[in-house]
Amino acid sequence: MQKSPAPFPWKFFILSFVFTWICWSPGWLATLGLFELPVPFLVFFFIGTWGPFAAASWLTYREEGKEGLRSFWRRGIDFSFPKVWLLVILFVALLVSAVPLGAHLLLGGAKPEPGLLANPIMILPVFLTYFFTGGGNEEWGWRGYALDRLQSRWSPLKASLVLGVIWGFWHLPLFFIEYTGQYHLSLLLFMLFTPAMSILHSWVYNAAGRSLLAAWLLHAAMGAAWEVFPNVQPNVTGFERVFVFDHTVTTVLALAVVTSTREKLGLKEE
Repeated sequence: MQKSPAPFPWKFFILSFVFTWICWSPGWLATLGLFELPVPFLVFFFIGTWGPFAAASWLTYREEGKEGLRSFWRRGIDFSFPKVWLLVILFVALLVSAVPLGAHLLLGGAKPEPGLLANPIMILPVFLTYFFTGGGNEEWGWRGYALDRLQSRWSPLKASLVLGVIWGFWHLPLFFIEYTGQYHLSLLLFMLFTPAMSILHSWVYNAAGRSLLAAWLLHAAMGAAWEVFPNVQPNVTGFERVFVFDHTVTTVLALAVVTSTREKLGLKEE
């Protein structure tokens, strides 16, 4: 007997946005000259990235009680997914970071300032920063909570595209805060980029057995890879092209995943 679709997770999205945007609002006010930050904006940013986790945890507790919440949290430390996906995660992260930068340089583009390759001892600390506070931790909410509910209503592809648009819009305040990388980027390009990113994360999540940890690792690995092979350096002439190449490679990879999985994105029939 087929399960009935879960309700659209409006409460999750609203709570995530409210938590995060409140945390990030001091940076926007400081950019406008209306507020003086008592600490670096990075502190507010890191706290804000936990919005999806906080929303997912609260709603899981309300819906499933303490045991359901403990089960949800255990998913974040469940290493039982097939370990071949660790190689896939590494490959995807390197592909969407090294290839765009390499193409930029081959076309005669300006060399970026040295990334983490110049100081490889820092790669692990940077990865852990992305894992715990720099974006990877968002996956508790996007894939760990919202995706399953959306996939119960729609196909994996449609669910991922809808989630990708919402995920992109969640970042909106960062485009108006001068202390962030997004401040120097095109909002339109970014909003076209997040659905492709969402497809890749859904694919890894589904194919690895609905592994929250696998999606979390992918998000953190991609963030760290872009520090190794930089894609956003506003002070380097012509570096906007690298960002466009990033989007192109990510979109092509997402299309390859959609085609090769016949739009299932790794989701197994129950």
